[in-house]
Amino acid sequence: MEQLQNSTGKEGADYKFIAPKGGKIKGNNGTEMKVDENFLTATSVVFDAMFVPNGISDIVISHEVSRHLLNETFKHCKAIAVEGNGKELLSNTNIPTDKEDPALLIDKKPADFVKAIAAGRNWNRELNPIVPA
Repeated sequence: MEQLQNSTGKEGADYKFIAPKGGKIKGNNGTEMKVDENFLTATSVVFDAMFVPNGISDIVISHEVSRHLLNETFKHCKAIAVEGNGKELLSNTNIPTDKEDPALLIDKKPADFVKAIAAGRNWNRELNPIVPA
């Protein structure tokens, strides 16, 4: 998370932590982070991209809202990056991972995610309307 925060911060980007409920969450290294949005209030339309980090809980992986947020982000042609066990959440969505997609990054460097965000929406996804949202 720290590398991503540094990479996006250099470009002037802001980020929000979304979790099943408000309060604080603990990262893999024990660092506590304030939850900015919870699953009851979050909507993907207000974000330019979505990052799913390694270390997410089984609750997040199986939660209907987290799947919906990721599906909707994909459907709106926005950049998505997942790493580590975040791939389990991705596999629970309707997002096709078998096609070349420059805005769907799996276990890539934070700088690659920043480039995907800066490139804007991947309008080629409009040809792939199979994702519900």
